[in-house]
Order: sequence, then structure tokens, then C-alpha cells
Amino acid sequence: MIVTPFDSIDWADPAIQISKHVCVQEAIGLPSWQNRLATPADGMTAAVQQALFDFLTGPFDELLDGLGLRAHVDCCYRPISYNAKVGGAPQSAHMCLGPWAAIDWKPLDPMSSQVLSCDDVRQRILDAGWLDKLNLRMERKDGSSWVHNDSRPPGPAGRYFVP
Repeated sequence: MIVTPFDSIDWADPAIQISKHVCVQEAIGLPSWQNRLATPADGMTAAVQQALFDFLTGPFDELLDGLGLRAHVDCCYRPISYNAKVGGAPQSAHMCLGPWAAIDWKPLDPMSSQVLSCDDVRQRILDAGWLDKLNLRMERKDGSSWVHNDSRPPGPAGRYFVP
């Protein structure tokens, strides 16, 4: 899989790979808004693009490689008004309001593409110490159908937080 250097990414081309595991469509697609891509009018600034690139090509790629998994991306970047529409947290890292980003993903078996248990994968991430190693946070939502990771600095609840 060819990863596009940051300066060469066409953020209007949904098929362009941003990182080893995530393409533009997965990173900035807005399925609840006619499945279109986020635009500058939605707050898609150069700073947001850089935060997404740094997160996806750094800790998120390292996490998936370390786990030996692939990902089906449910959500990455959310403009502020889109975040409100889908019921996101008011200060959600998905909005890239600082130099951080977030992703909700389903873990896939690399051989069969079968969706794996999110609870099991969250436990594997905790047991291996990936949150501290990669400076990531993870949402604790037992029984959910996705894994949430973000690069926002840990708050009072630490790296493993309840929304």
C-alpha cells in the first residue's frame, strides 16, 4: 500500500491513502451528510489535515501493526456541527480542536476480514501497554461495536476513559 506524503495528499480524492491503514474517505467522510467529504467550509483546515496525518501515520498505524490487525473505520474527523448532529461529546477529539485527532474503528482479522470482538481488542491494547507506548487514549465503552482511540492528552480519568 502506497502512503502519500503529506504535501501530496489530495484531500478531495476519497481513494488517496493517508496512512498505511486509512484513506481520505475514511478519515474525512461524513456519512450522515450525503456521505460527502469534509471541506474547508466545514473547518477542514491545514491544521486539521496535519493533525489527522500525524495521528494516522504515527500512533494509529503503529497500533494496528503492533496488534497485527486491519481496521474498518467508522469515524475519524467530525466538523463541529456534524459532531453535534451525531451526538458526539462537546469537546470530542474527533473535531481536531488541537493538534490531536481521533478514530472509531472496528478491528478486522487480517486474513479473513472478519470483525473481531472490540472488548477483546481493547483488552489486548491495555495488556500490551499500547496506550502509554503510543501516547494514546481509549474510550471505555464495554460492549460497543467500535474501538475509539485518540491522541488527546490524558485528562483526570487517564488514558482509558469513560465518555
